[in-house]
Amino acid sequence: MIGQKKNQRRLFVRDCIVSALIELLESKSLSSVTITELTAKAGVSRMAYYRNYKTKEDIVVQYLADVFQAYHADISCWDNHGCYHDHKNLTHCFNYFKQYNLFLKVLFKRGMGDMFFNALRDYLIRIYCSDVNDSKPFYRIHAFAGSLYSVCITWIMDDMREAPEDIAQIVFDIYR
Repeated sequence: MIGQKKNQRRLFVRDCIVSALIELLESKSLSSVTITELTAKAGVSRMAYYRNYKTKEDIVVQYLADVFQAYHADISCWDNHGCYHDHKNLTHCFNYFKQYNLFLKVLFKRGMGDMFFNALRDYLIRIYCSDVNDSKPFYRIHAFAGSLYSVCITWIMDDMREAPEDIAQIVFDIYR
């Protein structure tokens, strides 16, 4: 019970730090954000910050890892995972990332989209490329990750004017 409460408290602190960072990144670059203002905005101590992260970049990397872990948990209950570029996966992908649009928009706006791309690419390789020594699927996934990233960044920065299903159909038609 004590371990569970400690973990809940840790997750709460991390959520507060992520929320504060997103808010600060709306008006300034990551390098301009100080640990003092981040912890003050998050309502946590410097010790709580350093218990969870070594750098400000770690906040983004860990949050993206959590997002992709939750994404995978979300699709792991499917009977058939299909192919990474099938319509079902693409529709789910755009619907899923729509809920993180503020976070992603801030990342893209601040020139930190590469962190999202790396997490996306690594996820696709981990899930859909069982043999990284087989160059064809390995490079196909890299190409797909690049195009999916490009579509995501354009869609999100354009305020998601198209429905997730419509964007999924566009990408699906490319890879059909």
